[in-house]
Amino acid sequence: GGAVILFKYGNVIRAQRIDGSGNRLWGNNGLSFATAPDGGGAFTTTNETMRYVSGDVFVAATASRAAAPVVTSDIWAWRRGTGNWGRVVSTPLPTSVQQSPQLHVSGASCVVLWDDNRFYNQSYINTGYGIFGLKLNSGTGAPDAAWDADTGAGTDYNGVSIVLNHYNEFVARPLVVPYND
Repeated sequence: GGAVILFKYGNVIRAQRIDGSGNRLWGNNGLSFATAPDGGGAFTTTNETMRYVSGDVFVAATASRAAAPVVTSDIWAWRRGTGNWGRVVSTPLPTSVQQSPQLHVSGASCVVLWDDNRFYNQSYINTGYGIFGLKLNSGTGAPDAAWDADTGAGTDYNGVSIVLNHYNEFVARPLVVPYND
């Protein structure tokens, strides 16, 4: 038996693994997720979620920063354990909201999903909340080029639309469930 526990110490996300006897296996304070993936300064997180896979901890969270550069409601992801990486998964438009991230880790893939209203009340399109996602390499954190939303020559790794409801003004709160065909 045992468990992996995700918690916050101040504003630092941490994970601690305990064995069936209650012994801490990752030191006194556990693994830290304190480093901003974009190299910026202090940040706060909400909506943290975690998956524990074969000794590694994968975490996704909604992250914001009060100081320059002004970044609001980004979706960030980290891996700690045998491989360590952190990355900004998606950065919203200035007037949009991204929240409620979820993770699914399977082999070399880490899929991050979140609620997103990037197209709400825009002059060119007016939709409600949708579910967007991005597939990452679970070993390196690199985005999968097939999940590039940009149809032109550039790269737009702010996720692809999984479900886009034209009239849904309510947050969908996605859940990820593994399946096997």
